[in-house]
Amino acid sequence: MRILTFVACLGQTWGQSKPACYDYEPVEVKLTGTIISRTFPGPPNYESIREGDEPETYWLLRMPKAVCVNSREPGDIYEAKTNIHRIQLVFSSEAAYKTYGRLLGKRVRATGTLYARFTGHHKTPVLLTVTSLARAK
Repeated sequence: MRILTFVACLGQTWGQSKPACYDYEPVEVKLTGTIISRTFPGPPNYESIREGDEPETYWLLRMPKAVCVNSREPGDIYEAKTNIHRIQLVFSSEAAYKTYGRLLGKRVRATGTLYARFTGHHKTPVLLTVTSLARAK
């Protein structure tokens, strides 16, 4: 009876795949997904564009499968995150939007480092400082 229970539990585990787990900066990561553009309410209240908040448009990487990010240090803002489907992309300059504009709506491979949200301009719990973007195969 115990063997059957053990085998039944193994069967449940084998059929499930764990999400990929990544580390925060300074570790470089590579993520694959589709770049989407989304507009969010910005200053002064970060609540409603209709009620006067400035619109802020950002690019997000929408991933087909959820990922997770490991905790860096207890009590730090770099806490573990799970079930991440979208990550805000952060570029070193505004020119990157023009450089990578042809990739909007496309499946890409994004390389960079992850960090945790800490301001109202951060729209996802985890963000990626992009070092490169390329069309995914």
